[in-house]
Amino acid sequence: DALMFQQFPVINQFNSFAEKDRVRTDQRARILFTKVENTSAMAVELQGGSYTGIAIPGFYGDWNGYNEFVFDIFNPSEAILSIALKITDAQHDKGPQGYSHRFNRRLVVNPGWNSYVIPVQQIRQGPEDRPLDLSSIRYVEWFGSNNPHFLFYLRNAQLR
Repeated sequence: DALMFQQFPVINQFNSFAEKDRVRTDQRARILFTKVENTSAMAVELQGGSYTGIAIPGFYGDWNGYNEFVFDIFNPSEAILSIALKITDAQHDKGPQGYSHRFNRRLVVNPGWNSYVIPVQQIRQGPEDRPLDLSSIRYVEWFGSNNPHFLFYLRNAQLR
């Protein structure tokens, strides 16, 4: 955990054992740290089903004062993928954890590298009934919903 505090606002670069240990998976998701086109990335294999994915605890620092959450996804397939991004805060995780009480974004992932830039202000405004508390972010999650088996690579998740 000390490394994660030190490298904040980097959420995860996916290139060390300490960073790999911070990634949570369910039983239908497998991860492997690897290289894609000479860059460090985490291979994420989702084996189908509802809401299969990975989560990274995000409580290493205050997201206030940052403008963007950025990350890259590589799709090795020729097919377009659909991946959901979910960001939760402490209030969400203590409550009913409903869809409308967190930040949600559906990501269209074209073949090859895709760079995502999400304004932090949009993350703050994610819940329908209140602002997301950027000082108490708990999890950042990428998952598939009702998808067949597929593979993608994730790198460079950070705030700037």
